[in-house]
Amino acid sequence: MKSSYVTTLDFAFDNGVAREAKYRVKGVPFVSGERDPLDVAVLEVQRLSGPKIDPLTVSSKTAFDLERLFVVGHPGRPAMLPEKVRAVFGEPDEKKRVSFGQMFDVQTMDPDEVLHDASTIGGFSGAPVLGLLQSEVRALHYWGDQEEGNRAITASALRRNEALKLIFDEAARCR
Repeated sequence: MKSSYVTTLDFAFDNGVAREAKYRVKGVPFVSGERDPLDVAVLEVQRLSGPKIDPLTVSSKTAFDLERLFVVGHPGRPAMLPEKVRAVFGEPDEKKRVSFGQMFDVQTMDPDEVLHDASTIGGFSGAPVLGLLQSEVRALHYWGDQEEGNRAITASALRRNEALKLIFDEAARCR
């Protein structure tokens, strides 16, 4: 990160009542490499304003047993958006969106990924996949297709990644 820039996140940037939950990005301790099968970045943040938001925890469960789930993302402003997608999302405005869905009962080519049907568009990549009434990240959404469904990397695959293990271990020590 360039020291001349200040990057902030606003976790309250949605269509609700105006409020702030701003955090400054202090650093980026991990960005997956070009050949890494995971496409993920981890940000170190510091609260600037608004309520303290506890970080999400990544599930330590090895089986992906969710039926009902939701995905939280910040879709961008795509230039071309099919009419069917626009009917679901309206005009994407980079504001937080929650999409509900369920897991497909099919096996993928990769045992570390799952298929789900929560509606997503560009900007949802990297979004956490959580179970209804659960507060643990069970997967990380990375790709979607109207015909084939959406793909997500399981939490167990995230935890096995050597670089991410260091971050999870550090987070556990800080609690």
